Amino acid sequence: MLINERPVKILILGEAKITHTQRWIAHFQNAGWTVRALSFDPIPDGIECESLGPTVLPRTIHILLTASRVRAIIESFRPDITSALFLPD
Repeated sequence: MLINERPVKILILGEAKITHTQRWIAHFQNAGWTVRALSFDPIPDGIECESLGPTVLPRTIHILLTASRVRAIIESFRPDITSALFLPD
């Protein structure tokens, strides 16, 4: 699918260790979309996903502390679609 002569850009927020998230990433990559995925989990081998860092604090606090980084990623990537598959806590 194209938007203005370029592939659709999708940002996926999810837990990289979850098979469901991995399938969504693979599906849109295989469809020719530009995919950027973010996760708090360690990234399994073979999954194209960006880690938001290990959660050493309570997860809710960690999410709040990474909000500005996620915002910067969104502003630079400028996705056509943002999908939050799973946001814990």
